[in-house]
Amino acid sequence: MAVVARHVTGGDLAAIESLCEVESHILEKHWGPYSLPRLMERSAMSCVAVDSKGAVVGFACFHHVPSLGDFSPASWLDEVQSLWSCTYLDDLHPSTTLVLQMFFAEHLHDEQVLNEVIKMALVTFTEVERIMLFLPVKVPLFEPLIGNFEPLVLKETVDPDAVDVQALVALRSDFMGEMQVRTAVVEDHDDLVPIFKAQHHQAEELGEFFLAQMIQEQDDNNKTLVAEVNGRAVGLLSLTADAELETLQEVFELEPFDYLVKGYAEEALRVKESHVEREKRRREEHTEQIDRVKEEAKMQVEEEFEQFLTERQEMEEEEEGGEQDRTPEEEAEVKARKAAEDDAELLKLISEAQEDAVAEIGYFEESPEPSVDLNSLPVNAVCLTLFCLDPSLDCQVQKLLRPTMEMFPEHEYCLVLVPHQGRHVSLLRLMQPVREKLGQSFSHALYMIHRAALYTPMGVLVGSMDDAEDVAEFLEDESEPSVFLDTLRKTPATPIGVFEKGLGALRGEAPVSEQVMVARILGQVVAVVKVALAPTPGLFPNYYEVEELVDPSQYAADEHLEIKGLVVNPIFNNLVPDLILQAQRLTGTCCTYALLPPHLPIPD
Repeated sequence: MAVVARHVTGGDLAAIESLCEVESHILEKHWGPYSLPRLMERSAMSCVAVDSKGAVVGFACFHHVPSLGDFSPASWLDEVQSLWSCTYLDDLHPSTTLVLQMFFAEHLHDEQVLNEVIKMALVTFTEVERIMLFLPVKVPLFEPLIGNFEPLVLKETVDPDAVDVQALVALRSDFMGEMQVRTAVVEDHDDLVPIFKAQHHQAEELGEFFLAQMIQEQDDNNKTLVAEVNGRAVGLLSLTADAELETLQEVFELEPFDYLVKGYAEEALRVKESHVEREKRRREEHTEQIDRVKEEAKMQVEEEFEQFLTERQEMEEEEEGGEQDRTPEEEAEVKARKAAEDDAELLKLISEAQEDAVAEIGYFEESPEPSVDLNSLPVNAVCLTLFCLDPSLDCQVQKLLRPTMEMFPEHEYCLVLVPHQGRHVSLLRLMQPVREKLGQSFSHALYMIHRAALYTPMGVLVGSMDDAEDVAEFLEDESEPSVFLDTLRKTPATPIGVFEKGLGALRGEAPVSEQVMVARILGQVVAVVKVALAPTPGLFPNYYEVEELVDPSQYAADEHLEIKGLVVNPIFNNLVPDLILQAQRLTGTCCTYALLPPHLPIPD
């Protein structure tokens, strides 16, 4: 009888309790003491398996950290690697590792149920490459785990009596099949046509041999790869480096991505410096011209005024009358008053003449800074022209895009245009939408991804004074970098533990109230988030409908985290959920809140 796995709903609790009730003592022996409502609420994913009649025949619960064993949520994988030999496990990282926290099924269906729930977990958590589980060391491996999970071997230096749990692992490739990626060949045509036609309604209009022709016409700027499973082509992805970006640059907000051209930052700096130097030179020339015309106006007025005074003097000397009756003192007083009036008049005339001269030239007007000639810079993006993939392999789509980008090592961005009403394919979950400019309208939505975003997992660690310099450079253009830097500079380079004192503060100890998490990819800072234990999480349900998202009764007071600040390189906006998840892991919390002022738009 076929069984199907699905996510748990609120109405499944009674059926799950009934399923587990018969062997509850065995389940506690295998998985430790448990509360089903608490497990379901706090898990990363809970699912049930139902038979053809809809009856629940199995239950599984997955989490990001183990519940058995004395592991720290912040460093549990490091502890695993210190105890067990994990050399054959590549890329062992919290983002690529999931923990099976509990499993039970009717014995008639247990093998099938296990396969279904693990496949569902791998489809849901697309970055996960392995599922681990931990059992008490005295519990022998039981069906259906036998053959599906491989035990890890303790290191020779570890005392077996000092370890109270056993660790087991199952790899994605064991359940989903290993997808290989290679260059497309014409012979792939027949395998790809059914998938292509099922996902592209215009396939018939393109002609019977469209795919074969496209594959055959590959060159240095046009590449096509196929995904292959068991020797059969199950997907295709085609990219071109012949991208025309002018329209996209006009319509979409591409400045955060350097307008998808190479050397934009350097060219923008060169243009700015050239503009500043040019304007400085123009201002100096204008100032010199102003000084020159003002001096010429002054000289002309003084010359004309001097002539006027001479003529007036001659006229006064010819006149006779009352002036002869003045005493010498009165005569001197009259001459002094007249000289003062003449000086004032001269200054007035000079000022008016200079104003007129300056008005003819005009005041200095700074030229607007020219924009960068984007067409003069090489394109830094490739465009996706065609994509199709067997739906059963949608969860592995990143494995197809990564090698495709490697075929264009000189380009950093991959773009895809999707009709607004078009079907959203699995590839888009790896990408992020780009906003249209205000007032613009375009027939398609633009999605993009930077090649660095494909090199996940992202490393997230507690920041310290050692990170301050890198973070300061990352926050160079931010208005308030001190929000993060002040906290970093107060954090020791080797912190004892994240929030150990902060959690202790709830018990009356001295608190460590805030921490900054630093996210890096390939060693470069890509995001910082400042967090603190939420001081009054019990108040939130009084004002917000928190119960629609979580059951507050299942979380302790010290399991609530509040975001105090977040800055992310726009290239990696789609990795924010993983950043928050890793912050929760590092702080041992489960619920995260962000309080924003009223009417403030929610940031991307």
